[in-house]
Amino acid sequence: MPRSSRLLTVATLVLVTACAGVLSDDRPGYEGATGPLRPVETQLRGKVIDIVTLQPVAGVSVRIDTTTSVSTADGTYTLQRLTMLAATLEATKVGYDTARSYIPLAGGDRSFDVRIRASVTPP
Repeated sequence: MPRSSRLLTVATLVLVTACAGVLSDDRPGYEGATGPLRPVETQLRGKVIDIVTLQPVAGVSVRIDTTTSVSTADGTYTLQRLTMLAATLEATKVGYDTARSYIPLAGGDRSFDVRIRASVTPP
């Protein structure tokens, strides 16, 4: 086999391997690189923190799709039984700007701290 053909074969194998992505052992619910064969559940926990003061913020509505939680006095929240692979988390509270973050979900317990900023009202 000529050298150029061997290089092309090796390059093709590298490209196919790179495109295949993470294998089934690395993500629950995956039997291969093409996607999930069954729904996987993720439980997302975290803390809502004021981006300026770095203090926990209570009473923040944290939502992904139709699943909602309200942060407690210490700023913690929990969203259970999330079955999507990725989603946009939205945190809202009167007096604060809405915070949105795109979160990859891969099953199991995950942690994500939300940072929100107090709204600036014009004088």
